[in-house]
Amino acid sequence: MAIHANSPGADVKKDRPAQTVNHNSFAPLAFIVVITLLVMVGFQTLQINNERKILKNTKIGQEDSFQESKKLRAQLDSIASQTALLASQNNPNAKIIIEALKKRKITINPKGQTSN
Repeated sequence: MAIHANSPGADVKKDRPAQTVNHNSFAPLAFIVVITLLVMVGFQTLQINNERKILKNTKIGQEDSFQESKKLRAQLDSIASQTALLASQNNPNAKIIIEALKKRKITINPKGQTSN
């Protein structure tokens, strides 16, 4: 029994051109890697910006305390320099205070200037 071209058992591939399937397995992988990197960089950028805002707010919150500590330091330096002046004028109580400060390795700036 011969099979004709129009019969149901005929080879259908003869009528269609051969299709070549070229699957590039690198393209989907590269796409996934690029998307992952973009998401990671975006996330890191958001995290850094949030941390920057937190640090800025923390610095602003500490500014008042810092200014107060500078004022207190200036007052203490003034008191210490006046005490040193009294000790140099042979005041016995001032000499005791200066000696106690020296034992604790606390230096006194005689001019009352603060060191920043």
